[in-house]
Amino acid sequence: MEKHRKKLIKNATVFDGHSSGLAQGKKIVIEDDIVTEITADEVSEENFDEVFDGTGMVAMPGMTDAHVHMGCLFAKGEFPVDYATVLTVAKCKDALMAGFTTFRDAGSVSEGLKLAFDEGVLPGPRIYPCGAYISQTCGHGDSEYAHTYRDIQYRHPSSTVLADGVPEIIRAVREQFYRGASHIKLMATEILNRHEDIRLLFGTDMMITGPDYQVEQSEDIRYYEKRFGTMRALRALTGTANEVFALTTYQNPYPKGKIGVLEAGSYADLLLVDGDPTKSVSVLADTDHLRLIMKGGTVYKNTLC
Repeated sequence: MEKHRKKLIKNATVFDGHSSGLAQGKKIVIEDDIVTEITADEVSEENFDEVFDGTGMVAMPGMTDAHVHMGCLFAKGEFPVDYATVLTVAKCKDALMAGFTTFRDAGSVSEGLKLAFDEGVLPGPRIYPCGAYISQTCGHGDSEYAHTYRDIQYRHPSSTVLADGVPEIIRAVREQFYRGASHIKLMATEILNRHEDIRLLFGTDMMITGPDYQVEQSEDIRYYEKRFGTMRALRALTGTANEVFALTTYQNPYPKGKIGVLEAGSYADLLLVDGDPTKSVSVLADTDHLRLIMKGGTVYKNTLC
């Protein structure tokens, strides 16, 4: 894996994650893992270690899947633990190569994965972890596994903590924050709000169940566009995530930069797309259109040449 260097993307057309249109003729300046400037001014290429030509491409933030479950949790007992871990790593790499540079966990064992991805030991998305989800006894998250480990559940690596009543729920929440959670998942009664003005996050409920599991974000991208329209779907994949992650405040695992937007001060998590996602977000469902994939200033895919 390459070291972070000073990079320039020239001749870029930019979708910033929240605007309704595109900014033409921009230069994106990247230092280490942060976008420091997006400008139309002249920039000397001699000052950069690497230069990418974005002519004909749309630069946009890396995408976020805001509802995933990792750690092969739903295949417990079927595979050795170490095989399940390797399988999860492989599928997370697939997601990164599909343009998803960030995951928001919705309940899994992900601490070790997050550390490996953050340190660049393995390729994978950033992870906003929630630790174990919290369920009442006989609720949606209950299982024989959860009961087996109930006495040691709070700090035992598991997908579920069973908690009944206010004192147990308070303890369960505190324990997840102690383990590094950025947010909490409660298995409560579902309430659907179908108001058309509600903010949308893109989420697939990804559950890695075995070696035949296929990363399905591509089909969900097409569904979101069909159901919600192009711009709502595109913002759900990008800028809305930035608004939500800001709510994590002091529990934010990535406080250095913004995620889900492409602007000065954002992480250099970005895509160069051969096509215009503001006209059809489904262009992002075909990985052949993703000509450059960068996360934290590190290039994971480059087919520009």
